Amino acid sequence: MARHTIFMDVPSLPDDVLRIIFETAARDDARKAVKFTLISKLVCTWVERCLYQDVKLYTEKSLQSFLRALDSSSKPKCFFATRVKSLTISYDIYNSERAARILSACRGVDNLTIWAIPSLDHVQTDHALPHYDHSLRVPDDGRAQLISSGGPPDQLRALYRVFSDHLRPKRLAILVDKPLYATIQLDWTTTTSSPDFSLGLFDNLTHLSIVNRWTDWNTWIWNQDSIASMSHDMVRYRIDNKCLPRLTHLSLEIPVAKRAFSNSFHLPSDHNSFEQPAQRLAESVGLSLARILASFKLRVLLCIVTFDDSPHSTARLIREVTASNIEVLGALETLPLEPCRRKLSAKIGDPRLVFAHDRDPFREREAGSYKVWNMWERAEEIVRLQMQGQLPEACGQCLSI
Repeated sequence: MARHTIFMDVPSLPDDVLRIIFETAARDDARKAVKFTLISKLVCTWVERCLYQDVKLYTEKSLQSFLRALDSSSKPKCFFATRVKSLTISYDIYNSERAARILSACRGVDNLTIWAIPSLDHVQTDHALPHYDHSLRVPDDGRAQLISSGGPPDQLRALYRVFSDHLRPKRLAILVDKPLYATIQLDWTTTTSSPDFSLGLFDNLTHLSIVNRWTDWNTWIWNQDSIASMSHDMVRYRIDNKCLPRLTHLSLEIPVAKRAFSNSFHLPSDHNSFEQPAQRLAESVGLSLARILASFKLRVLLCIVTFDDSPHSTARLIREVTASNIEVLGALETLPLEPCRRKLSAKIGDPRLVFAHDRDPFREREAGSYKVWNMWERAEEIVRLQMQGQLPEACGQCLSI
């Protein structure tokens, strides 16, 4: 009996429909997306857009894999610069050459997350913040200026160049470390370390999330065109649009823990009440928050309280101290926005100041993540209501994120 082969027309989907199917599947499961690239060149082209659109390099294995892709790729040099729109990278500050290569290749990112992980073998114990070759100096006229003195050390020079010349993200989440710090000479005998916000990395930022502890950012010079008095307690700032010129949203971390209190304030053992250490914390950060509000045209200044059993009480104290410092700065005519000055009240203070309590601070903190976007949207709503005076009960309370 003769065998007959019957050919039937197999219905096919339009390429646009197939592309949507593969792209959706690739976004849902990155491991399957890698296998999809083997189906055909056309499918590979579709899936690669998803594979490289959001890159997360948390582990040594993922970092090595991405470096191999950079070295062996037959793609044009502009591929990673145009395809990678969101990048998260953890790197050892004492082995930063690889991070510099990756960041330079992905210079077109809009969302950038940088976790600097110092090597334990190189941690300095003689100073809380390391000093660097490049520095900021306050000369006789009191204005901080960036002095070029050879740049950072050789092992950090490539990374510093990337931060200075190549990267222009819109949204940044960062643990600030080398080589972003500069040494600032406040007077002839006093120096401090602070991020160099004049670097190109900060030029296009609209959203900045800093995850350093408050004991770090509380000592920073936020406005590098500042006029510093000789008083340790008060520094007068004037508006400077040269640094962080487009910044509208800023979030800062305020981890509250018994260890932080004991290490920072050296409290006697009989000081066990909440109010006294929390009040000292508020007095420490309140002036810095007032300076920040006075120096930038922010829409939202979000303080994220973590590791705190009484976040609402902590927020209330910080808000009160910040409000009193804002009044002092307002008397010095340093507030940038006249509408905000009119909206100041004893309870709310500056309506742009919002507090949030993060119960899980280690989850989904990347720039552009759903959690962070939701956080900004809710904070904007609180600011809007506070501007209208419609949310007096929210004063001193925290959003739950």
